[in-house]
Amino acid sequence: MDLIDELGTVVPELGEMLDIRLNVLKALSKHQLRIGRKALAKQIHLSERTLRTNLQVLRDQSLVDVSRAGIRITDEGQRVGHLIQQLRMGQDRLPEYEAALAKELNIQNCWVVAGDVDSDFTVFQMLAEAVQTILGQELPQEAVVAVTGGSTLANMGQHFTKELSQNRQLSFVPSRGGMEGSFHIQSNTVAGIMAHETQADYVPLYIPDRLTDQLSQVIVKDPTIKKALDLSRSADCLLLSVGAAQVMSKRRKLTPPQERILLEGQAVGEAFGIFYDAEGKVVFSIPRLGLQLEDVIKFPLLLTIVAGQQKAPATRAFYKMMPKQTWLICDKSLAKAVLNGVTQFK
Repeated sequence: MDLIDELGTVVPELGEMLDIRLNVLKALSKHQLRIGRKALAKQIHLSERTLRTNLQVLRDQSLVDVSRAGIRITDEGQRVGHLIQQLRMGQDRLPEYEAALAKELNIQNCWVVAGDVDSDFTVFQMLAEAVQTILGQELPQEAVVAVTGGSTLANMGQHFTKELSQNRQLSFVPSRGGMEGSFHIQSNTVAGIMAHETQADYVPLYIPDRLTDQLSQVIVKDPTIKKALDLSRSADCLLLSVGAAQVMSKRRKLTPPQERILLEGQAVGEAFGIFYDAEGKVVFSIPRLGLQLEDVIKFPLLLTIVAGQQKAPATRAFYKMMPKQTWLICDKSLAKAVLNGVTQFK
């Protein structure tokens, strides 16, 4: 048990108070200019009353500066927030789950954070901190990171920080074109969010995901598009996620005949346009312009970020297609679901 845990046994409300105030400091650290209280409360999902109470404590400790013009974090607030964040990262990581998960999935690297993303939105922050730590340790000084789309990466990417690009020439590039559905989870959008939050370069890929073969041959000759496609294939790292087959078939607006193929093939998951069954065998593949399966398995650093227990079957099957030298970064709820019946973790 570490110091924070021990203090929590004496002051049970300490953990919740610490989370709230750390979230306030994290949010303020991303703003160079002052931000209004209403906008800050909305950003970190707090009532204005709760925020006002906690701001007063932080102000009394000289961690934030509050005026009519808005709120900003002080240098001392930056220092204290970073120190607490480093302490909490060690507390939030679950090594016993990581070891069991790596053995069960036959992969080398796992990072499991505490919590359940379906009931606690702050889990996305912990996932972002884990991914950023790995990238900070593994990426070269000049690095390109390719990014798929999806809600998990979109929510996680909002919590990246500029520390990742310090002393590093960093670029983010989407791994595929746009598809039908929500704008905020498109590969282009997610790569742009990550580039913005880390103050890195951004290379867009403004093309539809699905094109005819004839049109694809013409488009890939465009210098801007060719640059983005080449960068995504030769990137130093790929960030991706997986989804449940039924959910992704709706999101990708598959036709009734295509959905029947998934049903008959007993598809359980989807990643980068490929629907696969419980054994990791391809059931159906959507023609797409961008990374293919043969490209994905060649990346020197492959980070798969998954959260939520409903994605357990998709995650288990996914790693039957992937090389051993890869990463899974997930929350406790996903880890427990994958390990259900294999271990006695609670």
